[in-house]
Amino acid sequence: MRALWRAPLLWALRRSPEEIDRQARRFRIHTEQGRNLVAGVGSAFLGGFNAMLGRATFDEVAEDGTRVTPHFRPFFFEGAAMGYLPRGLLRSGARRRHAERDLLAMNPGFRYLYYVGLGFWFGMRSRRPSSLLALERHLDPIYYPLCYDGFGF
Repeated sequence: MRALWRAPLLWALRRSPEEIDRQARRFRIHTEQGRNLVAGVGSAFLGGFNAMLGRATFDEVAEDGTRVTPHFRPFFFEGAAMGYLPRGLLRSGARRRHAERDLLAMNPGFRYLYYVGLGFWFGMRSRRPSSLLALERHLDPIYYPLCYDGFGF
């Protein structure tokens, strides 16, 4: 059944890599360097989100992340974490109980950002911080509160 809905759902969930750049034009950034920095962060973040939705395997997502400029690479993996739970609508395997394991397997160096990215997704789909309780029993209790950081974005 997922295969039938994959294409329209993928179309609906994906975000344009230029979206952040367009949104940031309203910010008071006074230098070209500053605008490029915001555009780079946004492009990497949405690139990770879209890769998590569109790539067939987590290894492919991780490989895409290695091609991102090192300065922006953490934002790619944070975006990938945000895309982890909606990936479950498109493909089997992406589940709350496996989130930590699957994300850390891609690159354990971005642990902090994975929690923030998971929380960011909950913030995008719910206005209630209590919705994050659905993740609590599946995540390391030391890092779980970082989901609230992502929710707050």
